Amino acid sequence: MNSRNWISAMPYRLAVICWLCLLSPLMADDVLEQAIQSWKGDVLTIGRDDRGEPLRVLIDPGAWEYNREQTRYLYYIDVGDDEEALQGACKTISLLDALRNNGSPPHPARAVVLVTPDMLPGDPGRARLLTFPPKGDAYNSSGQVTASTIWRFAAWFGPDIIKEYHNEKSEDYQEFARAFVPGEEANVEWNPGSFAVEAQRSLAGLGAVLVSRKPMPLRRTKATLEYRNTVQAWSQEHKWVDDLNLEGPQSKARIEIQRRIDRTPEQVFDELLSVYGDQLNSVMYQPALAVLSRHRWAISRHDDEQLQQVQRILNPYLSGDKEALKGLGNGSQYAGHLAFAEWARHSGDAAAIKLVQAAADRGFDDQGQPLEAMPTHNEMSDAVFMACPILTAAAELTGEQKYLDMAGQHFRFMR
Repeated sequence: MNSRNWISAMPYRLAVICWLCLLSPLMADDVLEQAIQSWKGDVLTIGRDDRGEPLRVLIDPGAWEYNREQTRYLYYIDVGDDEEALQGACKTISLLDALRNNGSPPHPARAVVLVTPDMLPGDPGRARLLTFPPKGDAYNSSGQVTASTIWRFAAWFGPDIIKEYHNEKSEDYQEFARAFVPGEEANVEWNPGSFAVEAQRSLAGLGAVLVSRKPMPLRRTKATLEYRNTVQAWSQEHKWVDDLNLEGPQSKARIEIQRRIDRTPEQVFDELLSVYGDQLNSVMYQPALAVLSRHRWAISRHDDEQLQQVQRILNPYLSGDKEALKGLGNGSQYAGHLAFAEWARHSGDAAAIKLVQAAADRGFDDQGQPLEAMPTHNEMSDAVFMACPILTAAAELTGEQKYLDMAGQHFRFMR
């Protein structure tokens, strides 16, 4: 081809290259979809990835029963954008599916997480692996949504063993294989931030998990066998980072999840109250409902000490030392006054009733006429449960019908 023809063909060449680049994520999604469609167990959507797409995992039906004597496995597959490795991942999933009912019970309880190359937007080809634990504000941090979703799922799944599969061609893992010498005390570690390394330190704060790592694809070439031996040697030497003093086959993470499942409602309440409901720096919906819950718990237990704590929390507002509601306020502040309504029901405190009434009065103009709806609703459904309860509480505590009428009017408007 002469130079003129070659130049004239460039747009077509570029078009083909662009098409192939766009095709790669589609091929990866096809691999995942193929695995999902062939899986005969359960498919669970655990959240969203960084694209905003559903992030699904594959789970054995028996894995929902945590108290069975099954070893709980989590297979984590992140092989980047290598097509051969992705195909190997799909075959591995098919094999796991076929082996589900082989052998004698109890059968393992397994979950499979497959990270495809396009789950991180802005990172062409997914050249880098996900890093853990996720950084930032979990689901609100760009580029951390996929990792946050997987990390939290792994925690509540409570695995005993995590098996991580990665691409044998990845340069950082090749560097590890070259540097690792089995049996030496001073040894190279996997890159900090890899799923297996962080899970064996502590899985989302629940405790350590036994881990192993395998390269993908799983084939029996000399280079691959040497690499697999290196990986397996590391897995054997680095089963635990901490001295767990573990009795039995269960991981610390699983034991902690099982403990949480076995809690009574009373135990859950006590654990929550050790963190929440001990302050009301501003009269807002969430902290106020925590104080309200502490109050109700104290009443149900006839716990005078807890009641006194609630009174200490509310006193700055009841005494007028702190202003509960400035100006027009907003829906969260209106709902925050439910803590005062609860206190008024219990104690008959006139100051608490006055605070409730002041919040409900935001639904009326200066002449006492009802507004079209409670203000600051922004036509959002939250305004229904933010405004209606405080209006009905005001009607209950004052006996004034206008508050009940306003609650109905506000509800009809929002509907």
